[in-house]
Amino acid sequence: MPQIAGAWRCELPNHAAAIAGITQSDHGPKLFLTSATGYIGSAVATALQARGYQVVGLARSEVSAQKLASRGVEPVRGDLTNPASWQQAVEASEGVIHTAAKQGDMAAVDGSVVEAIVATLAGTQTPFVYTSGIWVMGNTGAHPADEIAPLAPPEIVAWRPAVEERALAAVSRGVVRW
Repeated sequence: MPQIAGAWRCELPNHAAAIAGITQSDHGPKLFLTSATGYIGSAVATALQARGYQVVGLARSEVSAQKLASRGVEPVRGDLTNPASWQQAVEASEGVIHTAAKQGDMAAVDGSVVEAIVATLAGTQTPFVYTSGIWVMGNTGAHPADEIAPLAPPEIVAWRPAVEERALAAVSRGVVRW
């Protein structure tokens, strides 16, 4: 696998997260995915499965758990706001991808989820992928934005850059950055 900016990257399709440090094997690495039934999470789950990964997904309801199971995703019943309900799945995984969003006080919820994942993975060198969104770039007009463009998030997502920084800071706590 190529090394990019001090982190390892494996090949996954376009929008699917590049999981650092995980190499494919006969048993298929086990990855924990929040919001595996959501818009982004379901696409990521499908892409990962197509590449031979075992996907374990967080399910809030029995209906969601059944949907996941029918797609070959191992469901973990729990609630995003209750880390104790999914912490064991994080500990047992070879990588974690956080794609969930929760209505309400998303800033507090997302920040707490990132902190709980990072605390659980601290010192393990387990890869963690945090998904953000293009909204943090703000209105760039006719100018394309890239990773080094300045952030100018609208009020609705003004909290997100701080959570992104917490996820990026996980590297110093022994969590692999992709």
